[in-house]
Amino acid sequence: MLITGAAKGIGKGIALSAAKEGANIALHYYRSKQAAKATANLLNDYGVEAVLTKGDLAGWKM
Repeated sequence: MLITGAAKGIGKGIALSAAKEGANIALHYYRSKQAAKATANLLNDYGVEAVLTKGDLAGWKM
């Protein structure tokens, strides 16, 4: 599961909830690398895989 803005705030809460249900998570962040690493460590405590991906989605369009 890819969660954007997952380093902190609402995205972090969504990531933690999904991890509690057993989902492996790809955490997207832009500037908050340390916070993303800390969130990934929390997710690992639930026994799921957490990977980090950095990117600026501000100009991205479908």
